[in-house]
Amino acid sequence: MSVAALIDLGADQETVVRTAENAASSLIDTKAVLHRVSRNGIAALHLDTECDDMSFPIEDIERAIRSADIEGTERALSILETLIKAEQEYHMTHHVHFHEIGCADLVFDIVGTVKALELLGETDITCTPVSVGGGTVTFSHGTLDVPAPATRQILETYGIPYVRGPIDRELATPTGVAILANIVGIFTERNTKLQTGYGAGSEFNGIPNVLEISRVAS
Repeated sequence: MSVAALIDLGADQETVVRTAENAASSLIDTKAVLHRVSRNGIAALHLDTECDDMSFPIEDIERAIRSADIEGTERALSILETLIKAEQEYHMTHHVHFHEIGCADLVFDIVGTVKALELLGETDITCTPVSVGGGTVTFSHGTLDVPAPATRQILETYGIPYVRGPIDRELATPTGVAILANIVGIFTERNTKLQTGYGAGSEFNGIPNVLEISRVAS
């Protein structure tokens, strides 16, 4: 959703997608499919990544990120490191295997977000409290409360303010909050918006499920 929202905000789509696809494809062939959608009257950009659902060693994921044509390699690796540490804390092990998410998807999201921010030229980034959803989420370790353990670990470690709801479903993922943890400088309750981009997630009943990213008044 972050990549789609940043493209919708003005980052060059061809450059962002090509850069992210190339990095992800160093693991396995990956293609992005983008299309415009309307969610409860909000015009947004939806992005799907098409690739085989395979997982890879952390070293291969790091290598894929390092191969990317981005200036912010260290920032991208920091996002990955945030995810790794959160998983290590939860599993109480130094051995982490990202089996819950497609590794190519992960590389695409990290590299695409970093590249889009570079193209937009934005360095001062703020964020309002994160809506994490509610209820439970089911994955290989069973059914757990939302936010999921890795998500909660990142939120708490980095002091990211969040609110529960507005529906009983997972709205904030470990990857999403790891990105926020490494790009946001200030968390605030509100901003004066100048220009806005919307990235659409999966269609849920009752809410638009879009990520809003805006240029704001300084």
